[in-house]
Amino acid sequence: MNKRGAALIICLLVIVTLVILVAASLQRSISERSVAAKYLDSAQALWLAESGLNKAIVQLRSNYTNLAAIPLASLAMDDASVVGEYSATITSSDTSRTVTAHGFVPSSAATVKSERVVQAIINRKIPAGFYDYAIYAAGNLEEKGNVVGGVIYGGTASGGFKDPQPTVVTPDPSINPLALLDFDQIKTLSKNQGNYHSVAKNCTNNKGQAAACAPAYPTSFWYDAVNKIPNVVFLEDEDFTVSGNATYGGFIVVGGGGVTYDATINGTVSIDGCIYTRGDFTINGGGHGDKNAQGLNLNNIWVGGTTTLGGSSVFIYRKDYADAIKALNINPDVQITSWKEVL
Repeated sequence: MNKRGAALIICLLVIVTLVILVAASLQRSISERSVAAKYLDSAQALWLAESGLNKAIVQLRSNYTNLAAIPLASLAMDDASVVGEYSATITSSDTSRTVTAHGFVPSSAATVKSERVVQAIINRKIPAGFYDYAIYAAGNLEEKGNVVGGVIYGGTASGGFKDPQPTVVTPDPSINPLALLDFDQIKTLSKNQGNYHSVAKNCTNNKGQAAACAPAYPTSFWYDAVNKIPNVVFLEDEDFTVSGNATYGGFIVVGGGGVTYDATINGTVSIDGCIYTRGDFTINGGGHGDKNAQGLNLNNIWVGGTTTLGGSSVFIYRKDYADAIKALNINPDVQITSWKEVL
């Protein structure tokens, strides 16, 4: 009898222990599910706030003086189920705009909700001095090569220039990020000259087969030397990567859409002109000719990422080239210059 009673007590203890373990496991599972759900709601609220920010950027791109608030709007999935809501306000300070965007899940009126708030400073301007340097590097600069003219950079600098030395080397964090140019305007100029490059554009070759649009690069900066009009070469949806013993000319713009593309020069390539890229710029190898001659390797560059100057590269500032590009009256585009989450 005593043995049976002891066995019963042991069984009851085991059952109680199992119940406690199952309850604890269930509670943990429910808690983890709740945490995961809250994290998902929070992430979706951030995405909704970004939607409000993007809506404001589109509005400012269309009309930079339009400070009307983005009204509360819902965002739905493909199956029409509502994810949440977003809104944004726009304020003006001098030439900049401040956009404060809110994202709500499930809605702004819900008693229990996830809310995220982001704030971005928007600008649309070309800074003073944008056309005054041989090297305009908004990011980090790895210094090598020769420079005739000035250098300005917005990040950190390392290495050292060879002779001839730049006339001035100026650190200026305010030039980062690189001023965004109106790519649609540049594209139109480039197409009108027959200098437009795009791997994404639908073209056909002489056999009627699909092919990338890749006209020959100009070998001179000037499209019309008499009227001082430069070749405008726009590369959309592709990097600018060249090598070998060849010469390329014009105002070469590497960009397109919201993607950043790079420019890389290898070997003994010579550029009779200027390059603008929001990505990284790298020059490797030599160059050719007399380093004191104009237009040896490259003239003016504008770089948004890291600028790496290797080998015996030579940069010679050409004011006539810079003035010709400036005379194209390319408009600045709307861009985010700073971003932070405030809630």
